[in-house]
Amino acid sequence: MAEDKIHLQIVTQQGTVLDQMVHYVSIPLENGSVGILQDHQPMLAAVVDGTLRCEQNIDNDVQTYYIYVGTGVVSVDRNHIITLVRDAARSEDIDLDRAKRAAEAAEMNLKTEKDNPEEIDHLKRAMARIKTKELSSQKQE
Repeated sequence: MAEDKIHLQIVTQQGTVLDQMVHYVSIPLENGSVGILQDHQPMLAAVVDGTLRCEQNIDNDVQTYYIYVGTGVVSVDRNHIITLVRDAARSEDIDLDRAKRAAEAAEMNLKTEKDNPEEIDHLKRAMARIKTKELSSQKQE
């Protein structure tokens, strides 16, 4: 079983959303997610709206956590990962009904305001929150 040797921090303007030791992290980037294990090479990359997945060992049992992250940057320096993002939410803190309503509203607005960057951004964020919540729910089944 892999040891928790990676220090993961997820930080927004409102404060720290997560600060813990893990053994694996998957971070959403522009061209797909990147997986990070212990002793990863240094990296600086742009984060996109999506689901960050991390794994942690608790009493020899692997626990998987899903966290919605907004756009921002991630810095990896061997065994320290810090993500500085616009917003973030643990899956248990996401209100699925609210996220679905936000997605529906953005879709309706895009019907009349095609190619509105702000509405496209709202839709991406809502869809990423929905996906994060659904991934977490599937894990528990």
